[in-house]
Amino acid sequence: MVTLDDLATLRPQGIDFEAVGHTVTIMPTAKTRSLGMGIPDVPLDWQVLADGNTVGYIEKGQDVILAWKPSQLDDGVPAEVTSIDEAVEFLASDPPKQQHKHNKHPHKKG
Repeated sequence: MVTLDDLATLRPQGIDFEAVGHTVTIMPTAKTRSLGMGIPDVPLDWQVLADGNTVGYIEKGQDVILAWKPSQLDDGVPAEVTSIDEAVEFLASDPPKQQHKHNKHPHKKG
């Protein structure tokens, strides 16, 4: 079980562990989320990856832990959880599929 105390002392490369059937990595991040209306952006604390794909971010709130999926950062509502395990379960239980780049419009020479 990973705790907030564990995350507070994270090395830049983060920590890896197995959870919800995936290899999960939690590492510090410089990412911010926008509040809009001229309010300064809020820094997020940690980035969460599942099998190498970013699945979200964790922010330490006053009494809760906020778990943000990438699509929620601008105008969504985070999950409010009480443990890092809950945050990881919320974020990593359905990781994005690996993006496959298909060259659908090849450039023809000539």
